[in-house]
Amino acid sequence: MNTQETVSPHAAPAARRRDFRLFWLGGAANQLGSHASALALPLLVLALGASAVTAGAVGTVAAVTEVLLTPVFGVYADRGSRRAMMIGALAAAALAAGAIALAAGTRHATLPLLFGCTVLGGAATAAYAAAATASIRALLPPEEPERALGTLQAREQAAKLAGPGVGGALYQAAAWIPFLADALSFLIAAACARAIRADLRPARERVGDEASPADAGSTTASVSESASASVSASGSPSAPAPGSALAGFRREFADGLRFLFSRPFLRFVTLWAGGVNLIIGALYYAVILTARLHGASSGFLGLTLTLAGAAGVAGALLAPRLLGLIRAGTLVVVASWTMAVVLLPLSLTASAPLWADGLVLGALSLLTPALSIVFQSKAIMMTPDVLQGRVGTALGLLGEGTGALAPVAAGALVAGLRPAPQALLYAACLALLAVYATVNAGRLRREAPPQPEAQTTATEAKPPYLPSQPQLRAEG
Repeated sequence: MNTQETVSPHAAPAARRRDFRLFWLGGAANQLGSHASALALPLLVLALGASAVTAGAVGTVAAVTEVLLTPVFGVYADRGSRRAMMIGALAAAALAAGAIALAAGTRHATLPLLFGCTVLGGAATAAYAAAATASIRALLPPEEPERALGTLQAREQAAKLAGPGVGGALYQAAAWIPFLADALSFLIAAACARAIRADLRPARERVGDEASPADAGSTTASVSESASASVSASGSPSAPAPGSALAGFRREFADGLRFLFSRPFLRFVTLWAGGVNLIIGALYYAVILTARLHGASSGFLGLTLTLAGAAGVAGALLAPRLLGLIRAGTLVVVASWTMAVVLLPLSLTASAPLWADGLVLGALSLLTPALSIVFQSKAIMMTPDVLQGRVGTALGLLGEGTGALAPVAAGALVAGLRPAPQALLYAACLALLAVYATVNAGRLRREAPPQPEAQTTATEAKPPYLPSQPQLRAEG
């Protein structure tokens, strides 16, 4: 047994806070380096003489690889050591980024190399995301989970804001430096993951260890047993049946989907988040396209989007206090209707100024972190530990995958409608989602997750399936 992975997930609060700080720091380094290199990669492709289409294709390959493989790795995250999976994925990502840095520094970079490293990096990112989504349940400090969730969201939004600027400055110094910095950031994150002491294995993998350690026996065993009972009661996985490896994989993957669709609240989150991500993403791209068509400078546009992003950071930090003042069900309904209402003023003018668009994006960015925390905490609370990877990644694919359609939808609307009718259409779509949220808000109370010991290992920070305004940010 791995001696570094024997601490019960119900460890003392001080140990949990230590592990959470390591997770936070590793993620901060990882995300800052990734956003910096994301700006530098298309610049390097263009520097090789390739077209803008090819430069965009490199980024698309990375995104598609990550989206397709994350649910696959979700199955493996529920099979064994999630900490080891995070470390291995980060090492592979460091190798990919380091190879690009070496090739760029020695002037041997080629398009096939960049595409290959991009695929490897996308796969590594998918594996890390799946393992982290499943692991974070055991890492959040039990005494203040909402505040911890807010800091995780603020960390990601801050990295999105600062990363492109850092990447541009490093690329200006030398083309290979952003990729070396990215490789080092992955190694820092891997070192932080290795230093985490909590037992991040799925509950069923810990059953065999429960009888021997005196300090971890009864508590973890009870959690494992309750998780297994919850799984079987809801049509979730049983012990693997004989058969091929592929058949076993399909069965485990289906178990996660079956649990997801057996819970009305999780179905609600999937549909609501998918709709919001599509609408807000399309609005974000429409603002960019409309502003450029009307002659707005790139500098002013960038400043507007940066301020909207800063509102997202503030929203993530303020969300825990907001959740302490307003009940979750009420917050979901009020925020859903508010998002629809803030768009109405844009529909009353033929062409709203860019600063007005920025205010709308900022308002949306301010609102969505609190909703993310509500949905994330409840979704992870009601999902057994043995299903964390599969359910989390399935929600990511189904809930946020609609964002991939946002640029196409925005382009079609900008080409076919004037700004005011566009705003009215976006507001109407958000109003429909607000009606849907109003009808289903009671499920936040009726499907309350168990409160005993599972409460201390419950919530999740920023799985990809929730609307923490990823589309409201300029990626460089």
